Amino acid sequence: MRPLWLLLLSTAATLTAAAPVTVTFPSGEEFLPLDNQSPPGHEDPEDTESLAFERRHENARLAWGLTLNDWCGKKCQIFRAHPDLIGCLSDMNTELQHADGGRVRLVRGYLPLSEAGVAPAFPVNYHAAGSAAEISLRSAVTPADPGASSSAAAADSQRRLAAAFAHACATRLSAAGWDFGLVANVNQQSTLTLLLQSRRRPSKLLFQAAPGSDFADSAELEAWTRRHWELGFLASGFNASAELADCQLTNQQPWTSASKSAEEAVGPGDSLPVPPDSPDYSSLMQYPASSGDGPDRGALEFPGCPKLLSSWERHISCGQRLMAPRMFQSVRRLDAMMRLRWPDRHLKVAAGWESPTGDRPSLRSDGRQLELELLGPDGEAIGELDLLRQVASLARCSGFDFIDILDADADNSTDSTSTPRLQLAVLKQRQPAAMGSPLNPPRPVVFHQTVGAQLLPVEPPARLAHDYDVTGMEALALADRPLFDGSLDPATPLGSHARLGMFVSPSAEFRYFRLHPALAACFDALIESVSNKVRQSAAPVLVQRAYLTEFEERAMLEPASDARVGGHPDGVAMQVAFDSASPLYRADRHSVWRLAEAAATICAPRFHEHRSLFGVGVYNESVYIDMRPVAKVWLQCSPETSHFTVCPLKPPPSAVTVGASRSSGSASEDFKTYLLEKALQAIHGRVVEPLAGDENCDFDQPPQDQSPGFLYRPPPPRPQPEGDEAFAIPSATECHWGSSSEFCSKSHSTRAAQLAHLWSDISAKHLLAGSDRVRQAMEDCLLTCASAGCIDKADGPWSSKLAACENLAHWLPFQLENNLPGRLSNLYTPGDRELRQLACYSGEHCVDWSPLHSLLGPVLAGWFRPKPDGVAKELLFDAEGNPSPLPGIVRRLYAHYARGDVKVWLRDEADVKSMLAELKVLFLYNRRVTSVTIFVLDGRSVSQVASHLDTEFGDWLQLACPANSRSYLTIHRVLPVDQRAAVVSAALRASEDAEVELAMHPSLDGFDLNHL
Repeated sequence: MRPLWLLLLSTAATLTAAAPVTVTFPSGEEFLPLDNQSPPGHEDPEDTESLAFERRHENARLAWGLTLNDWCGKKCQIFRAHPDLIGCLSDMNTELQHADGGRVRLVRGYLPLSEAGVAPAFPVNYHAAGSAAEISLRSAVTPADPGASSSAAAADSQRRLAAAFAHACATRLSAAGWDFGLVANVNQQSTLTLLLQSRRRPSKLLFQAAPGSDFADSAELEAWTRRHWELGFLASGFNASAELADCQLTNQQPWTSASKSAEEAVGPGDSLPVPPDSPDYSSLMQYPASSGDGPDRGALEFPGCPKLLSSWERHISCGQRLMAPRMFQSVRRLDAMMRLRWPDRHLKVAAGWESPTGDRPSLRSDGRQLELELLGPDGEAIGELDLLRQVASLARCSGFDFIDILDADADNSTDSTSTPRLQLAVLKQRQPAAMGSPLNPPRPVVFHQTVGAQLLPVEPPARLAHDYDVTGMEALALADRPLFDGSLDPATPLGSHARLGMFVSPSAEFRYFRLHPALAACFDALIESVSNKVRQSAAPVLVQRAYLTEFEERAMLEPASDARVGGHPDGVAMQVAFDSASPLYRADRHSVWRLAEAAATICAPRFHEHRSLFGVGVYNESVYIDMRPVAKVWLQCSPETSHFTVCPLKPPPSAVTVGASRSSGSASEDFKTYLLEKALQAIHGRVVEPLAGDENCDFDQPPQDQSPGFLYRPPPPRPQPEGDEAFAIPSATECHWGSSSEFCSKSHSTRAAQLAHLWSDISAKHLLAGSDRVRQAMEDCLLTCASAGCIDKADGPWSSKLAACENLAHWLPFQLENNLPGRLSNLYTPGDRELRQLACYSGEHCVDWSPLHSLLGPVLAGWFRPKPDGVAKELLFDAEGNPSPLPGIVRRLYAHYARGDVKVWLRDEADVKSMLAELKVLFLYNRRVTSVTIFVLDGRSVSQVASHLDTEFGDWLQLACPANSRSYLTIHRVLPVDQRAAVVSAALRASEDAEVELAMHPSLDGFDLNHL
């Protein structure tokens, strides 16, 4: 069997044949192999298929702590080495250091033939091949007995080296197909020789211990190594005791029989069996367990195989131990937990790997299915079904993908035996050799975290691999676009709506497929968006086409001219359409324009999370969507007769109204501009596309213009999620109002005098329409007195006071005057004098200079004396004794009438909360505002303010009513206050203008990531 590193090397050579292939050693350094013809004196006498390399520089390293000088001497210019053996030495070093601080010392590595002799004796011949290392122990352990000699302290060095080898290397080398050897030498340094044997002739694991070494004989060396091998193998990478405890805790439900067959659950075996010399066969791993013919047998037995495995003959004599890497991992966990749970019970492999015959696909010949029998303390098969069910529960925690009990008395028995069996199977999974260590298989690709949707990367059979090649894609890029098994249940969820069967090849000939998780997420969000916009009555969206091999794509699309070419084989494209056969389908509602608009808005930000942009193609009855490095929109059908074929319907008016200054005069070009613009805004998280759609409009309260016809109507309360009412926080203060409040009683006469004076000024200068109702609104707004504790009381005095103040502010004939051309509006946190100075005294307009504020401000800032003859004064509209909604209403109206650029001045993050209502008007409702600049007085709070705003944006977007709001949240920046001037520098202004121009310019076709 070919070694792991050589398989990787040959694979890389196939994919990049044009470039020289280097071999990377554990140090990370790369070496270029010499030609197949080795230089004289540097041949491989044992034909171990090692490679010869040339030294590149003086300080070359093969591994951490192992230099090339250590391996072959300072004068060697050409050397042979196996990266697997070098990696083993490095892993042993780490193992010893973690155990007791010891280290490996290399005594002899590579020895050229010129030094070893023409016919070197064993084991020097393996040193000449670069496939052996003689090592000793550099110990950090001192003798337990202070009087012991140093030789006594080192007496067990060979044992410690053999144990470190068993823990760190044996499983990895064996799983990769190596028949290794250990030789305990007799010399002053008590060295141990490790070697990788020739694969050109039959071999087996080799153990030799010379008399006088740490081991009595070779059998003791073998037993010692095997015992530590199994202990290290079972403990490597996981804690069996902890996993057993977790398994018993989480698996309280009794095991139940599987509802599917093994083939239905994990996919069938490959359509054609593979010969033993194929790469597919090489990916199988051999399980390093005892054969059960001794008192110390393990929990898992493989009858019919010798203890000493031979990779040369294993397809004949040791087939029971062959298994796929995923099965290997799962069996290892079950083995370890069985040893802990039932030390006197064992599992025997009754049906394992089988040699492929004929043309019948088989899970067993894939190494993905086992049948196990339960053995009692005497080694005889027992039929304890209850105990076997408990073992099945352990198997559930071990990673098996299919578990069933084959009972002779039930219909699912596949054998004539009367003993019940445990049937286990696993899914296909890409072999770990393609990803690194055999014990670290590639992780599943997660498609949807909430529903637990994930798929395992797989590899097609070697004879079919070329069917799934992608032209121009390098090996590393292909690793990021793994194949998945399309033979699984088509209903396998990949998201809330996405299903596996939607994305596989339409041809049963091609079992495997590629799919980028962002494409499945795009489809999920597309379904939810379209459905919610029309209140769950949308026709289903179908995936007409997703993955195609290049053969299929060339047959369907024109490679030279079709913009869709290349996306399907890469797993990043799909063609979708409304289901016109659905009874919910309505041609006027379910158009390709609506689908294309939703695709640009929904999919672009999801693709951008993966550093990719989007492509959208509009066709007669469908829309093409893909991920690509440069954005592109194209129309293969058009609203005009002069472009391609005519689409069934024209785009909605809102989709082509891009503004007279930017309109191209062509509905087609305007629609492309619209999609690109909307996608860019969606990437920045500014598109108002709530999932609830029109349902939000029932609870929305958008700002309105001042008008005599205005009448305040409170919106109905939003329904709270079940259980939320239990967490309602009661008001901290009681509600006192009218005559029940001492504050209200004492301040009433002053408020009445203020109202009379205010009314006299207004009525003398203005002829008010409906003056009676204006006067009544003024009285209810200014004379109604209620404490802060009344604000949360439904149908209390605050409700009527709020309605009166809203009506008053909208009915008074005093404008805000910040909507005039060229006038820049400024808002600031109320009550902050320093911010007021910055906002109102920079030569620009601020809320305090508006006529409405000038009229009402003096009244709202008025005060009274609680005791007529006293000196103390209190505000008429104190925040606790008698808060007024009128200042906030005026500020919201000011934000509503603002246009162009707007500045907002805050002190720190806490001010965001007090200004939320005004900010919401500027960002979500006011279509006349082009940008908002938020200045933060405390420069340390800039990032916190920006983060707080992002959180609020998310809530606003989900609760927005699209009919009342902007299409996109207003562009904004958060900056610290410039101490030199309270204005944005010319450089920043030019930068913002460029950004706005980029976001709005009609020629955005082809914008790339650099613009984002």
